[in-house]
Amino acid sequence: MKKFKKNHFLFSLTVLAAFLTACGGTENQSATSSTTDEEAAHAAEQTISVGVLNELSTGDTLLVSDIGTNTAMSQYLEGLYRLDENNQPEPALAEETTVSEDGLTYHFKLREDAKWSNGDPVTAHDFVYAWQQAVNPDKAAPYSYMFTSIVNAESIINDEMESETLGIEAIGDHELEVHLTGPVSYFLGEMAFLPFFPQNQAFVEEMGERYGTSSETTLYNGPFTLTGWNGTNQSWKYEKNDQYWDADNIILDSISVQVIKEVSTALNLFESGQLDDAILSGETAKQYTSHEAYVVEPEARTNFLEFNYTDNPIFSNAD
Repeated sequence: MKKFKKNHFLFSLTVLAAFLTACGGTENQSATSSTTDEEAAHAAEQTISVGVLNELSTGDTLLVSDIGTNTAMSQYLEGLYRLDENNQPEPALAEETTVSEDGLTYHFKLREDAKWSNGDPVTAHDFVYAWQQAVNPDKAAPYSYMFTSIVNAESIINDEMESETLGIEAIGDHELEVHLTGPVSYFLGEMAFLPFFPQNQAFVEEMGERYGTSSETTLYNGPFTLTGWNGTNQSWKYEKNDQYWDADNIILDSISVQVIKEVSTALNLFESGQLDDAILSGETAKQYTSHEAYVVEPEARTNFLEFNYTDNPIFSNAD
Protein backbone atom coordinates (compact mmCIF):
# COMPACT_ATOMS: atom_id res chain seq x y z
CA MET A 1 0.00 0.00 0.00
CA LYS A 2 1.73 3.15 -1.20
CA LYS A 3 0.34 5.32 1.56
CA PHE A 4 2.06 3.21 4.21
CA LYS A 5 5.54 3.06 2.67
CA LYS A 6 6.83 6.25 4.18
CA ASN A 7 5.79 5.25 7.67
CA HIS A 8 6.25 1.53 7.75
CA PHE A 9 7.53 -0.61 4.96
CA LEU A 10 10.91 0.64 3.73
CA PHE A 11 12.45 -2.10 5.81
CA SER A 12 11.55 -3.97 8.93
CA LEU A 13 13.23 -6.24 11.39
CA THR A 14 12.32 -8.29 14.41
CA VAL A 15 14.12 -7.75 17.69
CA LEU A 16 14.11 -9.96 20.74
CA ALA A 17 13.24 -8.65 24.17
CA ALA A 18 14.37 -10.80 27.07
CA PHE A 19 12.13 -11.17 30.10
CA LEU A 20 12.58 -12.74 33.50
CA THR A 21 9.30 -14.10 34.83
CA ALA A 22 8.81 -15.38 38.35
CA CYS A 23 6.06 -17.52 39.80
CA GLY A 24 4.97 -14.74 42.14
CA GLY A 25 5.09 -14.23 45.88
CA THR A 26 2.18 -16.50 46.84
CA GLU A 27 4.25 -19.68 47.18
CA ASN A 28 6.90 -17.99 49.32
CA GLN A 29 4.31 -16.52 51.62
CA SER A 30 2.48 -19.80 52.09
CA ALA A 31 5.74 -21.52 52.94
CA THR A 32 6.42 -19.12 55.81
CA SER A 33 5.34 -20.53 59.15
CA SER A 34 4.70 -17.12 60.73
CA THR A 35 2.21 -15.89 58.12
CA THR A 36 0.07 -13.01 59.40
CA ASP A 37 -3.62 -12.57 58.64
CA GLU A 38 -2.77 -9.69 56.31
CA GLU A 39 -0.18 -11.78 54.44
CA ALA A 40 -2.63 -14.67 54.17
CA ALA A 41 -5.28 -12.40 52.70
CA HIS A 42 -2.74 -11.08 50.18
CA ALA A 43 -1.73 -14.63 49.28
CA ALA A 44 -5.36 -15.50 48.58
CA GLU A 45 -5.55 -12.69 46.05
CA GLN A 46 -4.29 -13.27 42.55
CA THR A 47 -1.83 -10.41 42.14
CA ILE A 48 1.46 -9.83 40.36
CA SER A 49 3.99 -6.99 40.27
CA VAL A 50 5.72 -6.03 37.03
CA GLY A 51 8.31 -3.54 35.89
CA VAL A 52 8.00 -1.49 32.70
CA LEU A 53 10.39 0.81 30.89
CA ASN A 54 8.23 3.86 30.25
CA GLU A 55 5.64 6.14 31.85
CA LEU A 56 2.11 6.38 30.47
CA SER A 57 1.76 9.24 28.00
CA THR A 58 -2.05 9.52 27.78
CA GLY A 59 -5.35 7.78 28.45
CA ASP A 60 -6.78 8.87 25.09
CA THR A 61 -6.69 6.05 22.52
CA LEU A 62 -6.58 8.57 19.68
CA LEU A 63 -3.47 10.38 20.95
CA VAL A 64 -1.26 7.48 22.03
CA SER A 65 1.76 6.78 19.83
CA ASP A 66 4.30 5.03 22.08
CA ILE A 67 4.67 1.27 22.57
CA GLY A 68 4.58 1.40 26.38
CA THR A 69 1.21 3.14 26.57
CA ASN A 70 -0.18 0.95 23.79
CA THR A 71 0.76 -2.11 25.83
CA ALA A 72 -0.78 -0.68 28.98
CA MET A 73 -4.05 0.24 27.27
CA SER A 74 -4.48 -3.32 26.03
CA GLN A 75 -4.97 -4.31 29.68
CA TYR A 76 -7.97 -2.07 30.26
CA LEU A 77 -9.52 -1.34 26.84
CA GLU A 78 -11.01 -3.52 24.13
CA GLY A 79 -11.98 -3.12 20.47
CA LEU A 80 -13.84 -5.13 17.88
CA TYR A 81 -10.94 -7.58 17.68
CA ARG A 82 -7.87 -8.49 19.73
CA LEU A 83 -4.71 -10.42 18.90
CA ASP A 84 -4.33 -14.01 20.08
CA GLU A 85 -1.11 -15.67 21.28
CA ASN A 86 0.00 -15.99 17.66
CA ASN A 87 -0.73 -12.32 16.90
CA GLN A 88 -3.72 -13.24 14.76
CA PRO A 89 -6.96 -11.22 15.10
CA GLU A 90 -9.80 -12.87 16.98
CA PRO A 91 -13.23 -11.44 17.86
CA ALA A 92 -13.53 -9.39 21.03
CA LEU A 93 -16.48 -6.96 21.04
CA ALA A 94 -17.46 -8.20 17.57
CA GLU A 95 -19.73 -11.20 18.04
CA GLU A 96 -20.27 -11.70 14.30
CA THR A 97 -18.48 -10.26 11.27
CA THR A 98 -19.75 -10.33 7.69
CA VAL A 99 -17.66 -9.16 4.73
CA SER A 100 -19.15 -8.39 1.32
CA GLU A 101 -17.90 -10.37 -1.69
CA ASP A 102 -16.06 -7.36 -3.07
CA GLY A 103 -14.34 -6.79 0.30
CA LEU A 104 -15.62 -3.21 0.54
CA THR A 105 -18.22 -3.54 3.30
CA TYR A 106 -17.70 -4.93 6.81
CA HIS A 107 -20.74 -5.56 8.99
CA PHE A 108 -20.07 -6.11 12.69
CA LYS A 109 -22.63 -7.37 15.20
CA LEU A 110 -21.51 -6.29 18.67
CA ARG A 111 -21.81 -8.13 21.95
CA GLU A 112 -24.87 -6.88 23.80
CA ASP A 113 -23.39 -7.65 27.24
CA ALA A 114 -20.35 -5.36 26.85
CA LYS A 115 -20.25 -2.41 29.27
CA TRP A 116 -18.07 0.51 30.20
CA SER A 117 -16.70 0.61 33.73
CA ASN A 118 -19.38 3.17 34.68
CA GLY A 119 -22.12 0.70 33.68
CA ASP A 120 -22.97 2.28 30.31
CA PRO A 121 -23.39 -0.23 27.44
CA VAL A 122 -20.72 -0.28 24.75
CA THR A 123 -22.57 0.51 21.52
CA ALA A 124 -21.95 0.96 17.82
CA HIS A 125 -22.31 4.71 18.37
CA ASP A 126 -19.14 4.64 20.51
CA PHE A 127 -17.19 3.41 17.49
CA VAL A 128 -18.74 5.95 15.15
CA TYR A 129 -17.85 8.77 17.55
CA ALA A 130 -14.26 7.59 18.09
CA TRP A 131 -13.51 7.04 14.40
CA GLN A 132 -14.98 10.39 13.39
CA GLN A 133 -12.78 12.02 16.00
CA ALA A 134 -9.75 10.11 14.73
CA VAL A 135 -9.99 11.64 11.25
CA ASN A 136 -11.03 15.10 12.42
CA PRO A 137 -8.05 17.36 11.63
CA ASP A 138 -8.71 19.33 14.83
CA LYS A 139 -7.90 16.21 16.86
CA ALA A 140 -4.49 15.79 15.19
CA ALA A 141 -4.50 12.05 15.90
CA PRO A 142 -1.06 10.62 15.05
CA TYR A 143 -2.56 7.49 13.46
CA SER A 144 -5.29 9.21 11.44
CA TYR A 145 -3.63 7.98 8.23
CA MET A 146 -4.57 4.41 9.14
CA PHE A 147 -8.22 5.30 8.47
CA THR A 148 -7.61 6.34 4.85
CA SER A 149 -8.87 3.01 3.52
CA ILE A 150 -12.33 4.04 4.78
CA VAL A 151 -14.62 6.03 2.48
CA ASN A 152 -14.06 9.82 2.71
CA ALA A 153 -11.38 9.54 5.42
CA GLU A 154 -8.60 11.12 3.37
CA SER A 155 -10.78 14.06 2.37
CA ILE A 156 -11.83 14.60 5.99
CA ILE A 157 -8.21 14.51 7.19
CA ASN A 158 -7.37 17.11 4.53
CA ASP A 159 -10.23 19.26 5.84
CA GLU A 160 -12.18 18.93 2.60
CA MET A 161 -15.21 17.13 4.07
CA GLU A 162 -16.97 16.91 7.42
CA SER A 163 -16.08 14.03 9.77
CA GLU A 164 -19.72 12.92 9.77
CA THR A 165 -19.29 11.77 6.16
CA LEU A 166 -16.81 9.04 7.17
CA GLY A 167 -17.81 5.62 5.82
CA ILE A 168 -18.98 4.17 9.12
CA GLU A 169 -22.53 3.95 10.43
CA ALA A 170 -24.35 2.55 13.45
CA ILE A 171 -27.34 0.38 12.60
CA GLY A 172 -29.08 0.49 15.93
CA ASP A 173 -27.05 0.10 19.11
CA HIS A 174 -25.27 -3.16 18.33
CA GLU A 175 -24.59 -3.26 14.61
CA LEU A 176 -21.82 -1.40 12.85
CA GLU A 177 -21.13 -1.07 9.13
CA VAL A 178 -17.88 0.14 7.59
CA HIS A 179 -17.35 1.02 3.92
CA LEU A 180 -13.87 0.86 2.37
CA THR A 181 -12.45 2.46 -0.77
CA GLY A 182 -10.79 -0.82 -1.71
CA PRO A 183 -10.22 -4.30 -0.27
CA VAL A 184 -7.80 -4.40 2.70
CA SER A 185 -6.63 -7.91 3.53
CA TYR A 186 -5.40 -6.93 7.02
CA PHE A 187 -8.43 -4.83 8.00
CA LEU A 188 -9.52 -7.11 10.86
CA GLY A 189 -6.00 -6.97 12.25
CA GLU A 190 -6.26 -3.18 12.35
CA MET A 191 -9.40 -3.54 14.46
CA ALA A 192 -7.17 -4.76 17.30
CA PHE A 193 -5.20 -1.49 17.20
CA LEU A 194 -6.06 1.21 19.77
CA PRO A 195 -7.08 4.07 17.42
CA PHE A 196 -9.95 1.85 16.21
CA PHE A 197 -11.27 1.28 19.75
CA PRO A 198 -14.56 2.89 20.91
CA GLN A 199 -14.96 5.99 23.07
CA ASN A 200 -17.94 6.92 25.23
CA GLN A 201 -18.98 10.31 23.83
CA ALA A 202 -20.90 11.46 26.90
CA PHE A 203 -17.97 10.71 29.21
CA VAL A 204 -15.37 12.25 26.87
CA GLU A 205 -17.37 15.46 26.51
CA GLU A 206 -18.04 15.62 30.26
CA MET A 207 -14.29 15.41 30.99
CA GLY A 208 -13.43 17.93 28.26
CA GLU A 209 -9.72 18.75 28.14
CA ARG A 210 -9.13 16.60 31.22
CA TYR A 211 -10.14 13.42 29.36
CA GLY A 212 -7.41 10.79 29.47
CA THR A 213 -5.09 12.83 31.72
CA SER A 214 -5.48 10.54 34.77
CA SER A 215 -7.05 7.25 35.76
CA GLU A 216 -10.05 9.16 37.14
CA THR A 217 -10.71 10.94 33.84
CA THR A 218 -10.51 7.79 31.70
CA LEU A 219 -13.22 5.18 31.08
CA TYR A 220 -12.61 1.45 30.63
CA ASN A 221 -14.24 -1.46 28.83
CA GLY A 222 -11.52 -4.11 29.06
CA PRO A 223 -10.57 -6.82 31.58
CA PHE A 224 -9.06 -4.29 34.02
CA THR A 225 -9.38 -0.67 35.08
CA LEU A 226 -6.46 1.67 35.58
CA THR A 227 -6.07 3.07 39.11
CA GLY A 228 -3.56 5.29 40.86
CA TRP A 229 -2.30 7.16 37.78
CA ASN A 230 -2.29 10.96 38.07
CA GLY A 231 -0.83 11.63 34.63
CA THR A 232 2.84 11.84 35.61
CA ASN A 233 3.58 9.28 38.33
CA GLN A 234 5.69 6.20 37.72
CA SER A 235 3.56 3.57 39.40
CA TRP A 236 -0.06 2.46 38.99
CA LYS A 237 -2.31 -0.60 39.17
CA TYR A 238 -4.69 -2.54 36.97
CA GLU A 239 -7.71 -3.69 38.96
CA LYS A 240 -10.10 -6.38 37.74
CA ASN A 241 -13.07 -4.78 35.96
CA ASP A 242 -16.27 -6.34 37.31
CA GLN A 243 -18.22 -4.73 34.45
CA TYR A 244 -16.21 -6.60 31.82
CA TRP A 245 -18.36 -9.02 29.80
CA ASP A 246 -15.93 -11.92 30.36
CA ALA A 247 -14.96 -11.06 33.95
CA ASP A 248 -15.56 -14.63 35.16
CA ASN A 249 -12.58 -15.80 33.13
CA ILE A 250 -10.17 -13.12 34.35
CA ILE A 251 -8.02 -14.83 36.99
CA LEU A 252 -5.90 -11.92 38.24
CA ASP A 253 -7.38 -9.52 40.78
CA SER A 254 -4.79 -6.84 40.22
CA ILE A 255 -1.45 -6.01 38.62
CA SER A 256 0.96 -3.55 40.25
CA VAL A 257 3.15 -1.67 37.79
CA GLN A 258 6.21 0.49 38.32
CA VAL A 259 8.52 2.21 35.87
CA ILE A 260 12.06 0.86 36.20
CA LYS A 261 14.51 2.07 33.59
CA GLU A 262 17.69 0.52 35.01
CA VAL A 263 18.10 -3.21 34.29
CA SER A 264 20.15 -3.71 37.47
CA THR A 265 17.39 -2.19 39.61
CA ALA A 266 14.72 -4.40 38.06
CA LEU A 267 16.89 -7.47 38.50
CA ASN A 268 17.52 -6.72 42.18
CA LEU A 269 13.80 -6.24 42.81
CA PHE A 270 13.07 -9.50 41.00
CA GLU A 271 15.63 -11.48 42.97
CA SER A 272 14.35 -10.04 46.26
CA GLY A 273 10.78 -11.09 45.40
CA GLN A 274 9.44 -7.57 44.94
CA LEU A 275 8.87 -8.04 41.20
CA ASP A 276 7.32 -11.00 39.39
CA ASP A 277 8.45 -9.83 35.96
CA ALA A 278 11.58 -7.90 35.02
CA ILE A 279 12.88 -6.88 31.60
CA LEU A 280 16.53 -7.66 30.83
CA SER A 281 18.76 -6.47 28.02
CA GLY A 282 22.37 -6.47 26.87
CA GLU A 283 24.98 -8.34 28.88
CA THR A 284 22.60 -8.94 31.77
CA ALA A 285 20.24 -10.85 29.51
CA LYS A 286 23.13 -13.01 28.28
CA GLN A 287 24.15 -13.85 31.83
CA TYR A 288 20.71 -15.22 32.69
CA THR A 289 20.01 -17.39 29.64
CA SER A 290 20.21 -20.56 31.77
CA HIS A 291 17.96 -19.21 34.54
CA GLU A 292 14.77 -21.25 34.97
CA ALA A 293 12.64 -18.10 34.75
CA TYR A 294 14.33 -16.75 31.61
CA VAL A 295 11.93 -16.20 28.71
CA VAL A 296 12.62 -14.65 25.31
CA GLU A 297 9.64 -12.87 23.76
CA PRO A 298 9.78 -11.81 20.09
CA GLU A 299 8.84 -8.17 19.59
CA ALA A 300 7.73 -6.81 16.22
CA ARG A 301 9.40 -3.56 15.31
CA THR A 302 9.41 -1.30 12.25
CA ASN A 303 12.10 1.17 11.23
CA PHE A 304 12.26 3.59 8.34
CA LEU A 305 14.68 5.97 6.64
CA GLU A 306 13.57 9.31 5.28
CA PHE A 307 15.41 11.55 2.84
CA ASN A 308 16.26 15.11 3.89
CA TYR A 309 14.01 16.98 1.46
CA THR A 310 14.85 20.49 2.66
CA ASP A 311 18.64 20.71 2.34
CA ASN A 312 19.22 18.84 -0.90
CA PRO A 313 17.81 20.19 -4.18
CA ILE A 314 17.87 16.71 -5.76
CA PHE A 315 15.58 15.24 -3.11
CA SER A 316 13.30 18.27 -3.07
CA ASN A 317 12.60 17.77 -6.79
CA ALA A 318 9.14 16.21 -7.11
CA ASP A 319 10.31 14.23 -10.15
